[in-house]
Amino acid sequence: MLAVLGEDDWGRGQLGQSLDMLVREDPESAAVLDRSIDILLGSGDVYAAGSAALLMLAHSESPRATLTALKRQHPSLFQNAWFREVASTVQTWGRISLY
Repeated sequence: MLAVLGEDDWGRGQLGQSLDMLVREDPESAAVLDRSIDILLGSGDVYAAGSAALLMLAHSESPRATLTALKRQHPSLFQNAWFREVASTVQTWGRISLY
């Protein structure tokens, strides 16, 4: 589902919000999203991989620690300017909100 969502799909009432709610309900979501990042980066879809990482950060109990793990495990995410802004927000504020 991440691969079909575009930038305009992440507002309230959009498909991204529906995906966000599904992720919120899944206790295994962090592991699933982490595997999704690997798959999406492997296919060259950096935007969708960044979206998976954004969901991980938004739902993390410790976003800064999650960001550090993402830097270590998926350094290619940080080649994307959009995701670097996401990372900067987490570093600055200690969290990120989707809405």
